[in-house]
Amino acid sequence: MSWHLKYWDTIDQLYWSPGLLGLTSIPKREWTVDGATVTIPSSYLQNGGSIYTRKGTARENAERMRRLEEPLNHIFDITFGIAPSQTIRRLFFSPLNFDGNGAVDRLGREVAARYPEMAGGNVTQQDAFFVAEDALVGVELKLGSKTWPGQVLKYLALMVCEERLTGTRSRIGLLYVTPNRNGTGVLTQAGCALDGSLPEHFLASIPQSQKNSMLERLLAEHDALFEGAAKRLQVCHISWAELQEAAQALADAETGKDAGSETHKRLMQGFVAAIDSHSGCLPT
Repeated sequence: MSWHLKYWDTIDQLYWSPGLLGLTSIPKREWTVDGATVTIPSSYLQNGGSIYTRKGTARENAERMRRLEEPLNHIFDITFGIAPSQTIRRLFFSPLNFDGNGAVDRLGREVAARYPEMAGGNVTQQDAFFVAEDALVGVELKLGSKTWPGQVLKYLALMVCEERLTGTRSRIGLLYVTPNRNGTGVLTQAGCALDGSLPEHFLASIPQSQKNSMLERLLAEHDALFEGAAKRLQVCHISWAELQEAAQALADAETGKDAGSETHKRLMQGFVAAIDSHSGCLPT
């Protein structure tokens, strides 16, 4: 069994055991039924909480979730929270023509604690942010949704904060992964030139509606740093099919003669299978 199916097995268990998530059932003895209306005691709605109910079967729920970006992001996070640095470099640095060796750190939701200037604000919601001594790379995963210049700005904000903390890199990049083989449309939506560079007045051209208060403050405080990062940023696009092919090639290259090699092979095979089974990743 491919390891990614263990993720879906966990989702199934949580679907039928919502108490594990801290959700409380409301027994029927607490209901007051008046025709088609059910009333419950207000004490069940703590801290302005909501009322939830299951919609469909667990299988129907899994089918619905396989059309969403978030579960694919979860599998991505698990895969590349485990994968060695050289695998991350091969899959996400190489498309940007960023060569090199060395360790790669994976930053997720902990960026709020890592960068004090972001405290108290929702700035990025990045899909992936890889930090190395020689380069910084953001990864934005898409199924059917579009991008916009403000999304590029969010990754620039991450990079500016990281460079303030650990020093300027000569190479910083943002990689889009979408179902499309041709990335021209994505680059255009992002406000980039077709070579992946940002136009001279990129920051000034971003609509006000695409900036929140935190981004506005960071831009005002570190305008020169944002301008410098925008000049260095390289934006690139690959398709889910291309990422799948590259991951499969890494799996095929493993001999499986030692535990590390076998683990890496299984990890890549599970990621390949997850892409294959997720609706919207690959052309039909």
